Amino acid sequence: MTTTRAFAVALPRLLLVLGLAACTSSGGSPAAYQPKDPGESQALQLVKAADLLGLRDAEVPSGATAPGGRSTLPMAALYGGLNTLRPPPGFSRGAAGAIGFATMFFSGPAPEEISRTSKILVWMPRAEAETAEDAWRKIDDLMQRELGAVLAGTLLAPGYRLEKESKPVTSYRPGSTLAPTPYRSDEVTWRVRGGECDDPKVQCRYRITVPVPPVERTAPAVLGGYPAWSFVRTQGMAGVASSFVDRRGGHVAPRPVFPDLEVLRKLSARLPGWAAIYVAPHTASYLDEETGKPALLPYPVVLRAGEPLYFVRGG
Repeated sequence: MTTTRAFAVALPRLLLVLGLAACTSSGGSPAAYQPKDPGESQALQLVKAADLLGLRDAEVPSGATAPGGRSTLPMAALYGGLNTLRPPPGFSRGAAGAIGFATMFFSGPAPEEISRTSKILVWMPRAEAETAEDAWRKIDDLMQRELGAVLAGTLLAPGYRLEKESKPVTSYRPGSTLAPTPYRSDEVTWRVRGGECDDPKVQCRYRITVPVPPVERTAPAVLGGYPAWSFVRTQGMAGVASSFVDRRGGHVAPRPVFPDLEVLRKLSARLPGWAAIYVAPHTASYLDEETGKPALLPYPVVLRAGEPLYFVRGG
């Protein structure tokens, strides 16, 4: 009886201590992302950890297999030798068509608009930078350096050339209040010159933008769930622009001209394992094996360590 009475007196205090401990721990990074369904693809787990919206996995029809394998098309080998447009491993129209990627199209325009543009996904280990600004500079320097290295080895079609430009910019976090914090940095753009790209209504460029510092988050479970510096939709994302955009018809019309997908694949291969590239639909060009002509990739994909991760359930 005495023991029971003592426990009854101590229980509220114990609960209070546990509650305070919980409040204290919740003030740091949130818990690692745990997928609700273990069948979710790695691609979906990564974009959900960055809070991108409007994406989901496709179901694999009975008897179908996920995309994979290298192209054997002679033209692909030729394009690969020229280091221009070619289909990276796994990107074939037949394999993608069997998956039924049409089920993943967006039901936008909002709030899925954020997922209509390509993004850099980052979960830098917290120990690699003391402050958010330190992490910001390191991530930006890394991305610009590696993109420059990839483009230095990229051969464009005859008559085109790359020029590097840099200009100071000031950015703010999304949803900033009355007195937002300005973040100043240098915006680096690799412009393609020559041919149609010299038309003032045509935009040809490769650019990575890291406009604001990252925030403290926990890396997704698929990466290990460690404390990290990361970018999320509500706090500002790092973006990547890689396309030929034609505005001569009075509207924005991306066209498949340059080796966008190959550039991004090679860039992902040069990045640490804590970084990946989300490629939005209809934003990156590649060589269509069926037609032998450049095309815009019609479905989303995540590139990590030089390999594509598809939004395929269980894959």
